[in-house]
Amino acid sequence: MLGIFSVLPQNLIYIPCIVIASVLAIKYSVNLIKLKRNLTNPFTTKEYMKNFIMLTIVIIIGSGIESLINPIIIRFIV
Repeated sequence: MLGIFSVLPQNLIYIPCIVIASVLAIKYSVNLIKLKRNLTNPFTTKEYMKNFIMLTIVIIIGSGIESLINPIIIRFIV
């Protein structure tokens, strides 16, 4: 029980973020290949960076959960 509640809450945030980041990176790479390496298309790069900034913020929230909320849950269980 202690092991599950010490690992599960933040991983409910981290794992989907990693999967979404992977899908976005592959989508961006395929888009660049389709454009024949035309890097002058600012819309896709801006959208890509915006999505990664949002994912970074969500991962920071996950870190906050790991450092602030998990100790409270663990104390409650113990």
